[in-house]
Order: sequence, then C-alpha cells, then structure tokens
Amino acid sequence: MAAFVVRYYYSLKDDSDCIDSLADILTQHSYTAITGEAAPDFANPGGFFGRLTDYSGKMAILAVKTPDATGDWVGSLRHLQDLEKQSDMCYDDLMGQLTLLATGDGNSAQLLEEALPLLPCRELEFPTGEAPLFKLHIDRNDTEAVYVYRSGEIGPLTPLLVRRLPNLHAQMIYLGELNGLLRDRANTICLEKDALSKKLISILHTQLVMNQPSVDINQALEDHIKELASAFAKLVADERLVIDGVQRLETMLKGAERRFRNEPALRLGPEQVREMLAEYYKRLEGLEELREHLNMVEQNYHEAIAVVQGRIQVMNSRTNLETQNKIRELLDVNLEMQKKSMVYQFAAGLIEFIVLAYYSLSAVIPGWIKLVFVFLFSGTTVLVTHFLSEYLQGEIHVRRRLIVFGLILAVILISIFLGTWSANLTPGVHATVPAH
Repeated sequence: MAAFVVRYYYSLKDDSDCIDSLADILTQHSYTAITGEAAPDFANPGGFFGRLTDYSGKMAILAVKTPDATGDWVGSLRHLQDLEKQSDMCYDDLMGQLTLLATGDGNSAQLLEEALPLLPCRELEFPTGEAPLFKLHIDRNDTEAVYVYRSGEIGPLTPLLVRRLPNLHAQMIYLGELNGLLRDRANTICLEKDALSKKLISILHTQLVMNQPSVDINQALEDHIKELASAFAKLVADERLVIDGVQRLETMLKGAERRFRNEPALRLGPEQVREMLAEYYKRLEGLEELREHLNMVEQNYHEAIAVVQGRIQVMNSRTNLETQNKIRELLDVNLEMQKKSMVYQFAAGLIEFIVLAYYSLSAVIPGWIKLVFVFLFSGTTVLVTHFLSEYLQGEIHVRRRLIVFGLILAVILISIFLGTWSANLTPGVHATVPAH
C-alpha cells in the first residue's frame, strides 16, 4: 500500500510570512489548495495543502500532504526539504512543526528505519500494542514532533489529521513555550533570591552586630528598614510570579494530559501520558520548591524587619529616657532656684527690718552694745531664714536647728525691745543739745 507524509507548519497568525511563501511554492509544484469548507481526502494519491487554525485561534497552521509513494518515506521527506529550501524557510521562523508518516502496508518498521537519517529522532523505538498512532522520541523540544500512522484504514485519518492531531500538537507548542518562559523566569528569580539572601546576612551580621558610631546608628537603622522593606517587596512580587506560573502550568498540563488520554488513535494509559509530560511535571515541582524557598526568605526578611524595628524602639526609648532625665535635672535646678529665691526674699524682708531697727535704736543704745547686737541679730537672722526656707520646702531634718536659732533670735529681739523701752523711761536719755 502507498505511503505518504503529512507535515504541519505552525506560526503566529500575525507572522505567517514563512508559511505563505511555502504555500506559493506548493502551488507552483502542482499541489492542490484545499480552501473553504472542503474536507481533504487522504485517500487521494496526489499532493495537497490547506490552512488550519488551532483551538485558541492564535496560530496559523499550514498542512501539507505529499503525493503517495509506494513503500517510501525517504523520497517524500527529501521532497519536502527541497520545497522548504526553495521558500527560504527556517525552522527558527516557526513556532513548531509536526510530521506524520503514514502507511498501510504493515511495513512501517522498515520504512522508518530507512527514513531515520532524515528525522530528528533519538532512536528507533516501536511501542508495544496495536495502537495505530504513536509518537517518536526526538532530539528537539516539544515544539517539533514526529508521529507514525501504521493502519490500513485511511478513512479515520480525516478527523484525526484535520482537527485532533494538529490541536494536540498546538497545545504541546504552547506548553513548550510556557516551559521555556517559566525556566528563564525561575533562573532569574533564583539569582535574585540568592542575592537578597546574601544581602540579608550582610545587614544582620555585618552592619547590625558590629558596633557603629552612636551619632549615625539611628540613621543607619532607618536605612536598613528601607532596604529590608524594598527587598521584601521584591520577594513578594517574585513569589506572585511563581504562583502565576504554577497555576498556568497546572492548567495547561491538565489540558494536554486530557487530550492525550482521550485520543483513541494513541491508546495511551495514565502512566504513559505522565511519562510523556514528565519534563513539565518536573518543572512544576521545581516551581513549587522555589515558591517554598521564597516564602522562607520572606519570613527571614519579615523577622529581620521586626528585629531592626525593635532596635529602633530601644534606641528611641533610651533617647526618651535621657531626655526625661535632662528635664528632671532642669526641674531640680529650677526648684533649687525657687528655694533660694524664697530665702532671699525672706532675708530681704528681715534685712529691711534690721535696718529700720538699727536706725530706731541708734539713738538709745551705746555704740559698742549696738555693734554686738547687730552682729548677733544679723547672723542669727541669716541662719533662721535659711533653716526656715528649707523647712518650708519639706526639709524636716532642720526643724531642731530652726527652733534653737529661732529662740536665740527671739531672745535678741526681746532684749532689744526691752532695752529700748527702758531707755525711753530713763530721764535725760533723749536730751537735746542746747541751741546757740
């Protein structure tokens, strides 16, 4: 039975120049263009091509069937390579490529062995079982795939090759693109995470533990808070990116796994599908692990912020305590000045009394007696006013001295008044000088 090759070229709908050029070359080589609602007939031995759209509507797909060749895939593959070369197509210009090798003569193993040098396959492995369709292992990533169809039933190929298989590989292309994006993102986040971890160690062990000048320590701690907060925000943003990647990858993996398991031509079990998608599940595990590491570093930064804030509070408490002590010292000085002021005021009043008494007694008391009384009265008055001021301010221990010197002062005053009174009663004491 005849063998043929079907190849699908995937590109973005807005960037389909490469497949448009190939379509022009195919037309020049008498390939029939399938347009509109017409369904391709894979039993037709001639070559044809048609345009498809993936399930998301984002990719343009050009499907090309080579003319039938009796027991030969090598000639069809070389023919496609020649057409691609004429259209200046480069694989890097495509989002992906899918190749289907179809035959119905039961000699697919020999045909595949002959065509192996023209395929990006790692090795030739035929699966066990009776599945009409199986996927080969290739050297490139999942943006390129090679399938072998080994059944004589050509009729079922139409729904498989027009809808199911192109959409299945489109999902694998999206999965491969997402995997590459998440790989690069994870590498960047890992580098940033490691740098932030080292920065945290530097702040805690180098700058906080070591002694710093007291003048700059408050400003340094505030700078540390800003650095820690900025790093913490970066970690949170990185974690959100990782969570977003995990969610997207999980959703896409579930879709791909469902399509593989539900494809009747493949007849794959859960373990086989899991093995086909092992690389992506490994990526998912790596992202989950990265998320846990980021969360741990976030907790470390959160605790570091709490430590620095606590130290700032301690420094502020010390500053407030020093300020309170200075205020208390000022209050004590002010109280002491008030005490002295009261003493001075009281003493000024007594001095005024002494001056008045002195001038009032100067005419009746002899000079030497007056001098003795003035010294005694002045000294005793100073002591009494001093002790009285302290006693009024709550200094109870001076009470005894205040009483003693107060009695002495009272005796002196009584003596002065008695002397003055007796002098006033004695005749001739106030005799005046006769006028001339």
